Amino acid sequence: MFGPFRHVVRIAAAAFLVSATPASAGTIYDLNATTLFPASFTSFSIRFNDTSGDGLLQLGEISSFSGVTINSLTYPTVSCVPNTTLSTGICAQNEWGFVRSGGAAGATTNTWTYALTPVSAVPLPPALLLLTSALGLMGLARWWITRRTPALLLAA
Repeated sequence: MFGPFRHVVRIAAAAFLVSATPASAGTIYDLNATTLFPASFTSFSIRFNDTSGDGLLQLGEISSFSGVTINSLTYPTVSCVPNTTLSTGICAQNEWGFVRSGGAAGATTNTWTYALTPVSAVPLPPALLLLTSALGLMGLARWWITRRTPALLLAA
């Protein structure tokens, strides 16, 4: 008799545990670089997921890059991250490295000023708990209806 209720409780408990788990293991940061030489370089921003937990940008942690324009050429990809107070990397001459389809460019770290800001972590939606609970209740209702249907047919 309590079998279906036990399943609903298990589903609700699993949904609660899943909804309380954050979506990512690291903190998400925005690195904003403001140019000091607007005639030659544009500002750029990098969003990265700090999976290493050190609060520093590493090449493998980049999730999005705004792109940068150097001397009228746009570079949409970061190829090398310098070793600074906000980042860790191993680059030739400790420069930023950028790549585009027609080539690559490097720029010294003192071309920009930097600001690092954490972005609030986004947990899995609490609606997931409601969804799985609703699915469990729908299953319970289906069980209840199929259990009652033979009894109603016998009574008629």
